[in-house]
Amino acid sequence: IIFDSDDTLTGSAELLPCIEQALNDVRTLHCLRLLLSPQ
Repeated sequence: IIFDSDDTLTGSAELLPCIEQALNDVRTLHCLRLLLSPQ
């Protein structure tokens, strides 16, 4: 199997938004958990 650098770059470019969205989701869940947890 031969991986072209172009394919790798486009793959990474497509994954970045997904990774950023996932990080935002984790951050949001963490904030919600802190807000909802009894102090």
